Amino acid sequence: MSWIEEWIRPGMTVVDVGANQGEFTKLFRQAIGPEGVILAIEPHAPLAEVLRTNGASEVLTAVATDHAGPCTLYESQNSQHASLYPANVLEPVGFGTGVNGVTLDDVVQTCDAIKVDTQGAEMAILRGATRLLREVRPVWYLEIWKLGLLQAGSSVDEVCSLLDAAGYVPHASTWEQVRASAIVMDGHGSIDVCVIPRERAGQRAA
Repeated sequence: MSWIEEWIRPGMTVVDVGANQGEFTKLFRQAIGPEGVILAIEPHAPLAEVLRTNGASEVLTAVATDHAGPCTLYESQNSQHASLYPANVLEPVGFGTGVNGVTLDDVVQTCDAIKVDTQGAEMAILRGATRLLREVRPVWYLEIWKLGLLQAGSSVDEVCSLLDAAGYVPHASTWEQVRASAIVMDGHGSIDVCVIPRERAGQRAA
């Protein structure tokens, strides 16, 4: 993926939030090499060994959100799709499972990049990453899913506005273009966006 080629370098530390089976984890490992560090955050405990095989340095069995403590993860009957919001499970919901909730500010001291794909929980994750946004300033790669955000009590505009206020800009785009692209997506349609600190706009990873 082009954003990984531009922003991820050997030796970096990367956080994979909603890592699932580790498709991104494998790409990150190829980019950062053996000296780099990958923290994979994934609530499904059976996937921990798969993630380690795919390159994770550490696997945290939890969900990232805006508070620490017990949460309910709603899971599909037929697949590994899951969400903190039952309306955002893509197939019929089978059951809710108790999981540990964490904030990124609590579990990540420093990192160079964070990827987030969490079935509508993106706004909650950003609210739990105030210190990272303000002080650490990693590159972020996020799914923006209009329907999922709405069903989680948030919106495309809220996500974009929070990141804009935190001094982030979309790589090779504008917030107006991101909003326009995201709001025309119907149903399960979504976009992915790489956002970088405003002070790094026009640069590439060192």
